[in-house]
Amino acid sequence: MKDQDLKNSKKKQSDKDGQECCCARDEEHSAECCDHGEKADKCCKEHPEHEHCGCHHGHAEGGEKKCCHEQNADGKCCKEKQSEEGAETDLLKKLDEATEAAAKNRDLYLRAVADLENYRRKVQREKEELSKFAISPLVESLLPSLDTLAMAIGGLEGNPATKTYAEGLVMVDKQVKKVFESFGVKEIDPMGQDFDPNNAECVAHEPSAEVPEGKVMGVMRLGYSLNGRLLRPASVVVSKGEM
Repeated sequence: MKDQDLKNSKKKQSDKDGQECCCARDEEHSAECCDHGEKADKCCKEHPEHEHCGCHHGHAEGGEKKCCHEQNADGKCCKEKQSEEGAETDLLKKLDEATEAAAKNRDLYLRAVADLENYRRKVQREKEELSKFAISPLVESLLPSLDTLAMAIGGLEGNPATKTYAEGLVMVDKQVKKVFESFGVKEIDPMGQDFDPNNAECVAHEPSAEVPEGKVMGVMRLGYSLNGRLLRPASVVVSKGEM
């Protein structure tokens, strides 16, 4: 009786070994992959590479199930391929981000270069204007002295006894104006010209049979400009024409 029980126990153990996967990696394999020789599926222990990757993916081909190592042309496990594909996706994503950042940095660089060039030009213009118009306060402060000198010359020229003094003052006046011209200061004398409000101001209108209407018939005070910039307009009398 004991011998019969021992035989039955061994038979049950043998049936159990034929139905369950000896490596017990996956519950699905316990009923599918370990029926040695009777089914096309093979136990995972027959694929030692599973010990490394832990893969139990099966592929059906022509009615026969194959391990993913056998199915894939490169002999790689499905999990390894998925890992590589995920790494490739991450690299492509990082490449796109790096490309976008590089484009943004290039745009910022070009903007900075343009701003720097504009600033350089602005500084250059300001420097040139400073050198051209730095003496304008000095010239403007000296203009009243020139006006006084012109009136003195006019008063002395009318008297024969002071004519010699007038000639000396005329020479001084010419010397001062020559120095002014060397620094870009020009005299504005619109006598006999059409009245131009851009460089002259009308202080009076008078009728005249000799001077056409709209012409300057008298200059009360000369005007001056510095390198094309008006320092002081000329004060003039404009003709009304014949009444």
